[in-house]
Amino acid sequence: MQAAGDYFTPPFKRWVLRLFTPQAEWNVADQERAAEEMAAHLDVLEPQLAGREYLAGSFSLADVCYAPFVCELTSAGLDRLLPSRPATRAWIERLRARPAIRTTSPWANP
Repeated sequence: MQAAGDYFTPPFKRWVLRLFTPQAEWNVADQERAAEEMAAHLDVLEPQLAGREYLAGSFSLADVCYAPFVCELTSAGLDRLLPSRPATRAWIERLRARPAIRTTSPWANP
């Protein structure tokens, strides 16, 4: 499995542009391809997370690398990627419950 930045970050960035650009400027086809690419990567993570709390067993840098992206899937309008991936969804919930992640989210309450 490659690092998050190699596969997950580029499509996430392509998708999240919709949050910062007028709808008339969206490349909807590319954004849907980006969502499909993220879904494929989540499919790789799902069996890795089955029976584990974190990617390497205990919380590690591997989880930290994914956190800025996977913890904001719902905020980015990509929560549809999670219902069919219960181990990944549970992992994201554990990540989001961590105090450092909770307080540094762009949507954290002051």
